[in-house]
This record gives sequence, C-alpha cells and structure tokens, in this order.
Amino acid sequence: MKRIMVDMSATIIHHGHIRLLKRAKEHGKVIVGLTTDDEILSKKGYMPELNFEQRKEVLEGIKYVDEVVPTPWLLDESVLDKYNIDLLVHGHDNSNPISNDRLLVFPRTKGISSTQIRQRSHEIYIQKQDNILDKWNEVKKNVQNSRNKFFREKEIYFISVGRNVGYEIYGKKDKFLRPVLV
Repeated sequence: MKRIMVDMSATIIHHGHIRLLKRAKEHGKVIVGLTTDDEILSKKGYMPELNFEQRKEVLEGIKYVDEVVPTPWLLDESVLDKYNIDLLVHGHDNSNPISNDRLLVFPRTKGISSTQIRQRSHEIYIQKQDNILDKWNEVKKNVQNSRNKFFREKEIYFISVGRNVGYEIYGKKDKFLRPVLV
C-alpha cells in the first residue's frame, strides 16, 4: 500500500481538511505531515490555537488519518524520504519543492480556510465586546444620575464599575457591580 503524506498546519480543522484527507485515503495509507509550533510561529507570525500535541490528537481521531508526524513548513524530498512517502497530496497552492512524480495536487475547497474562520471568530469577539460596552454605557448613564456621592473612608460599597478596558476587574451581572473599599 502506498504511503501518502498530506502536509498541514491544522490550526483550525474544517471540512476542506476532511475532504482532502478523504481523497488522499483513496490512494493509500495517510500520513499527516503536521507543521510544528515553532514553524507556524516563524512562517505565520502567531502561535497556533492548539499546540502540536493537541493538533496531533485531533488529527489522529479522524478516520482517514493513519499516522501523524512532525514536519517543517516547507517539505522537500528529504522529508518524504525520511517517512518513506510515495506521494505528497496538496492543494493547488503547493509551494513544496517536490518532483511531479511524487506530487498529487487537488483543488482546494472553495469558500473556506482556517484564516477565514480565524477572521470571523475575531469579528464575533469584537462585536461581543462592543455589545458589552454598549450595555455598560447605558447602565452608566443611569448610575451616574442616581449615585450616592457621599462616601466615607474605610467603608465598603457595591459600586457599578462597568466593563473596563485594561487590567481592571470587570463588574458583575446586569449592573456591573463590584465591592469597593473607600
């Protein structure tokens, strides 16, 4: 049986990855060449959401994957030789310097990428933060008008401290309350 390598970072697994692995499995035993954390950091500029061992465990749980091995970002013939690989399967954007007789290229799944998912997640996070700040601003307007401004030293009060920017502790529940020592 042929040994087929699919190289990937697998920082965020999606259906495009599964389709690629499924197609690779039709050609033999699938060995995923998983990009190491340091390589992802040096090539993409960030540490992956899951570390190498976690990404490896996820991939090993996919029925189309027979083995997962650590690889650099860019594969060459020596990497294929090291793992006794017959064919490298890659999307059409392949930049690995592999001879055509050891390379099988498939089109990428349209409309999906880990980068797109990461961007959407970031946008959702920002939207959620904006919604929390908007809610706090409404509470703050009401609190400002009704606040008792005559505090005494050494007393504890529950104050609406809000959703803060920076390292402050966020207030809790609908009024953003926290105990404060004066």
